[in-house]
Amino acid sequence: MSEDPDFEMEVVEDDELAELGGSSEPSSDEQDHLDMEETGKSKRGDSKNSAGTSEQESSAKHEERKSRPRHSHGGEEIDVQRFGPFTFDLPEDWRAERQGAVKRLFTRGRQPSYADDGVPVINQECIYWDGWHFENLRFLDREEAEGWPEKYFPKEGDIILNSTGQGTLGRAQVYPDEKRRAVDSHVTILRTSSGLNPHFHRYFLESHLGQALLYSMCVNGSTGQIELSKTRLDLMPVPIPPHPEQRKIASVLYAVDQAIQKTEEIIEQAKRVKRGLMQDIFRVGLDPSREPKKSRVG
Repeated sequence: MSEDPDFEMEVVEDDELAELGGSSEPSSDEQDHLDMEETGKSKRGDSKNSAGTSEQESSAKHEERKSRPRHSHGGEEIDVQRFGPFTFDLPEDWRAERQGAVKRLFTRGRQPSYADDGVPVINQECIYWDGWHFENLRFLDREEAEGWPEKYFPKEGDIILNSTGQGTLGRAQVYPDEKRRAVDSHVTILRTSSGLNPHFHRYFLESHLGQALLYSMCVNGSTGQIELSKTRLDLMPVPIPPHPEQRKIASVLYAVDQAIQKTEEIIEQAKRVKRGLMQDIFRVGLDPSREPKKSRVG
């Protein structure tokens, strides 16, 4: 599985952030752990087609794509889209949007009062690139949980994103079921619009490009004390292929992940066999009928 990235952080400065079209100042929501309620505006894609745009907008976007600068790569024409200081190279039928335009919900969790039993709480130790580690869940008192807003309980298909700490920030998984679990204040829930497949988007976040963008333009704080910034994450550019292609890409990468997992299991089993074999060899040699004997050294 992918290991934690170790980037030379070339952070986007505030004047460059302004060039991207956003404010360098954190919002009041960001100060309150990046809470954001779903609003009518955030659901603007609900009445649109599966690509997230109306027919009229689709036509306009087609004309816009025709006017983009292009270059050739391996015989294929590649579109070029600019996002402030960043340039995206995209296949002709792909587009790119800012993260804020393709999300329905973005909210940081809340710090719980932990208990020995109760409602499970997802923390950063539950989220690794090789999958979910629910054995690391902690617990929130059930009575306290009753007072928590529903936005702190992820839904199936939400992207759950680690949000603090160098090397820890940016790890992400797609929430796999409808079991009721809360998230703590070091974890963010990202709910995408209907035009963006969450499994595809999670793999983009895992990619070198996705991690480089997160670490260079979406964090606040100094090395070792960094945390995800809502203002900056909203401005992060993300690629959006046609929806059927998103599903195919996610399926291919999932199959590779499964192959890696099975290979690692085989390797671990072979290591256990080797350890047992070495123990026997250095006691009785290669002849299992021999009886080991005691000998003194010195």
